[in-house]
Amino acid sequence: MSAWPRFDAALAAFDAGRTLFYFNCAGTACSVSETAPTDAASIRFEIRLGHDTTVRRGEPGEYHVTFVNRRNTEANQRYDVALSYGGAVYKQRYLTRLRNANGTYSHHVLPIQFNTAGNSTFPNADSWPWKDYNTTRWFDFATDRLRRPANTASFENNCVACHATGFRLGGNATDGWTASAVTEPNGEYDLNGDGQREEINTGCESCHGPGSEHIEASVRGSRIVSSSLLTPEREMTTCGACHSRPQGVGGGQTESPLDMNGNMPRPGIRRSEFLARFTSRIDAAPSSLHPNGDSKSHHQQYTDFIRSGMYRNGSQLMTCSSCHDPHGSTQNPNMLRESPANNAGCVNCHSTAEYRNVLPHVMTRVAFAHADVPLDRLTCTACHMVRTATSGARTPQLVDIVPSPSTGTYFHGDIAGHRFNVPRRALASTQPTATTRACASCHSIFLPVTP
Repeated sequence: MSAWPRFDAALAAFDAGRTLFYFNCAGTACSVSETAPTDAASIRFEIRLGHDTTVRRGEPGEYHVTFVNRRNTEANQRYDVALSYGGAVYKQRYLTRLRNANGTYSHHVLPIQFNTAGNSTFPNADSWPWKDYNTTRWFDFATDRLRRPANTASFENNCVACHATGFRLGGNATDGWTASAVTEPNGEYDLNGDGQREEINTGCESCHGPGSEHIEASVRGSRIVSSSLLTPEREMTTCGACHSRPQGVGGGQTESPLDMNGNMPRPGIRRSEFLARFTSRIDAAPSSLHPNGDSKSHHQQYTDFIRSGMYRNGSQLMTCSSCHDPHGSTQNPNMLRESPANNAGCVNCHSTAEYRNVLPHVMTRVAFAHADVPLDRLTCTACHMVRTATSGARTPQLVDIVPSPSTGTYFHGDIAGHRFNVPRRALASTQPTATTRACASCHSIFLPVTP
């Protein structure tokens, strides 16, 4: 059985030739569904998904989308899907390749996001199976016309830096942004259209640095970055370049931390150098954080961790690799070294009696024994790593039936916070808190639930 049973669920919709309706648009976003709304006048446009079986597997054009304006008469716009991104864990997005005026190519993310855990019964449209993703890049709400995204919105300018090995940004906002990565005969994709395949996604050199001199060196282990030999600060900076949300210096000064020459930081540099050369804003803007400072947006684990008591604990040096295996794990989720289900990853360090038996610890902290809560649910991470951030669909945590007969649901995000604090119920009106199904019988009446 696949570890990701929903991985191809969205492609099945392309195979079936389904239509996505964009309706009830407000501000910069729309609700998206395969089911047409009752009020047909609320539909701005639709996207028809398609699969051309005559195109060789994996080639652009095998999958495609067609935009149809429902407000004004204009020609339909078809775009080939060049790449899909994600799908195993939280979401899947789709890229098309557009030719710039000077003959170069840029990629743009289509306004479609498939939420792996999405559910059409959830009250928030962002957590339905299909979600709007930056629709205003493709459709002008003021004129009700289809349009081509601006050069500044390209995948190269905004995202590729953390999704390719040996990334370098080229071009400009006028002519269009391009990107190159390490060329590889067995690479997955020709990113810049020069006829050579490149190594997209995160490869060895993303964390260990360029390997050609290492291969040529006669001394084993020389001329390569080994995280275990770095100071915690330098090791963390290697991860933090992509697991935070700064604003870069080069390119279009997006959330990709690029220097003036359009390059990503080399692994192993100091945090001070990273901030000085590669960022014009050192980390997440207030809009990406909850009012209490917990992360609201995804890929901000480093943002959280360096502000945590875990990192600044005064007694033991902690890094990302203390809990995560960068080379992956076939046994545990999220590349964890230990399963979060039995607290082993926590009590290896928090080894006193209070922590090895979680019930006394809970009693000490909240003055309530929680004796009726099953121990497999009373885990360290349930309270100390609340899912405050959201990447795909939000996750329902409990159903409130008080007062009867009305019901409501309290939601968390889908990505765990990494400050290791315990968001208490006083914060429940502004963010997810340490309240789960296991606590529902006591806490549901205190929570702001969504009908």
